[in-house]
Amino acid sequence: MRYADAMAVGLSMSCLAHCLLLPLAVTLVPWLFPAFVSDERVHIFLLALAVPISAWGIGLGFRRHRQGRLVWMAVLGLALMIAGVLQETDWLERGLTVVGVVLVAAAHLLNWQRRRLG
Repeated sequence: MRYADAMAVGLSMSCLAHCLLLPLAVTLVPWLFPAFVSDERVHIFLLALAVPISAWGIGLGFRRHRQGRLVWMAVLGLALMIAGVLQETDWLERGLTVVGVVLVAAAHLLNWQRRRLG
């Protein structure tokens, strides 16, 4: 069980790094990053990983601790991430994604904690 939450938190941190640090790095050192890194398919691929891993981890934790608010926190976070991927405006995409990722990561950290206590 704990591996699902650990993977989800790790994926969330990777997403945050991608959303926040990569644009800065690309601006400062553009020759180090190929064009495909900013390709929309990368975002869709990461989202395709995040949804099942989050569902698995949160679902396993919920079966043990029955904290529905953690499920809703993760669902809201994933919904914001999906909304972000669908945006055409760069700043809106990044903002929705970052808020969504933080919610999903927080849900997984709380899920991990509740599972250990329960």
